[in-house]
Amino acid sequence: MVRYVDDFESVLSDHELRVPIPDPFVAGRDLVAPGGRALRYVSRLDQLIAEGDELWIVRHRLADGWAHGRGLLDDWLGISQAWAAEICHPQLRIAGNIYNELRVDEVPPDEPAAIPDELDRRNMTGARHVNRRRDYLPERRAVPRGASAGFG
Repeated sequence: MVRYVDDFESVLSDHELRVPIPDPFVAGRDLVAPGGRALRYVSRLDQLIAEGDELWIVRHRLADGWAHGRGLLDDWLGISQAWAAEICHPQLRIAGNIYNELRVDEVPPDEPAAIPDELDRRNMTGARHVNRRRDYLPERRAVPRGASAGFG
């Protein structure tokens, strides 16, 4: 009988994001360089996974020790990747980030870890899984048909 420890599906792996950067002063316009060339936010997702109906960005990191909770909350790279993923792929709604840390400061154990008999059913409330808010983008308002969206 095959047992799986992780209960998720991989959606994207090593995926490049290239999105325009909106102009903070002029709604509906993107930032451009002095020569008129469009400025883009470019990043690479390590992995995007689906757990049930939620999508999570996974970041793989080598670490000398576990990251502190506040550092995970203030991870602007993770926040910007979630924003860019939703701009690049409007059909996606990102729930948050998961950090997969491999510690390089520890000596590996002599025996491999045993796989539990039951699946790991985390309730996502622990310190290793931080979700400060449900959505990184402001709420989108529908524009009635025929009405102007206010971008001119």
